[in-house]
Amino acid sequence: MLEHFVKPQLVSDGILNTAVFQHDGALPEFPLIVSDYLNRMLPRWWIGRSSPNIWTPRSPDLTLLDFFMWGCINSHNHRVKITSLHQLCERIVEAVNSIAHDQLQRVFSTMAERWSLCIDK
Repeated sequence: MLEHFVKPQLVSDGILNTAVFQHDGALPEFPLIVSDYLNRMLPRWWIGRSSPNIWTPRSPDLTLLDFFMWGCINSHNHRVKITSLHQLCERIVEAVNSIAHDQLQRVFSTMAERWSLCIDK
């Protein structure tokens, strides 16, 4: 998934060297090959267990995906019964595309404030 979807998208968006990839480090998703791959693909731009960057694990209040994105996508997806993987993929894309630019700006601002508070502490 990282090789076939994430990396090409980061390259396409021109942000491969500036995006920060957050890996949750769940045991089923974390064989040594994954951290090796992340260290090669995003040497300074990933956070998670065994990453070169210090971060606070299991902190949903510090992550955009946990405190905003998954809830937004789930509320959109569960309005209609999903009957296939293809339909699920379409609904996820629709959900992401339905997020307003100003809403994302507020989310990013809130996230930066949360990070700043943690740094101060």
